[in-house]
Amino acid sequence: HYDQEKLKDFEKALKRLRFVSLNDFFNRYRVYIDRMAYEREKSILPFKVSGDLVKVSPEKAEQLSRLLLAIVRNGVVHGIEGPEVRMARGKDSYGRIYCNLTKLHETLEIILGDDGGGINLEHLGTKALQEGVVTRDALETMSEDEKLRLIFTPGISRLEDVDMLAGRGIGLYGVKETVEMMGGHVEVTTFVERGTEFKITLALETLYN
Repeated sequence: HYDQEKLKDFEKALKRLRFVSLNDFFNRYRVYIDRMAYEREKSILPFKVSGDLVKVSPEKAEQLSRLLLAIVRNGVVHGIEGPEVRMARGKDSYGRIYCNLTKLHETLEIILGDDGGGINLEHLGTKALQEGVVTRDALETMSEDEKLRLIFTPGISRLEDVDMLAGRGIGLYGVKETVEMMGGHVEVTTFVERGTEFKITLALETLYN
């Protein structure tokens, strides 16, 4: 029994040797994010991951990177305004896309956000009606939080024209689905003309395999 325990510990130690820094993994996408903003004629500050050092298995790092890109893509395409609009609103002409990693006991909290225009809930509700996602009666009784969570519904876009750039990858519906499959949950908050923030919470243990 003692030998079996030692063997398990040894196997865990070997597995952890393969682990990669999630911070470094996310930071690798800085150039891609800059290019995405350039293609949309948006100006953004260099993307940088802050917070705790988090090491996970390479497979989970890849999986989480797809979530990051879906949210960041949404922020660049739909959230961050053009330089002229930002300056008219009293903002810096350069927008900010940010990411913070926090280890809280046995969980990992990933904050991803932008300081853009926020989500127009009225517009989102209208889009949901057009797509047949909700009825008018249901929409009228929805709280602001319930309306906001419509962005995780398949087929819902924050702009009426479905943007090819924002349409690549797994999308926000895929973000919610993937996070829940990993045993976690995702929350979103938004403020008009101030930005949108996503919080993904996952058990650290699930990121080691």
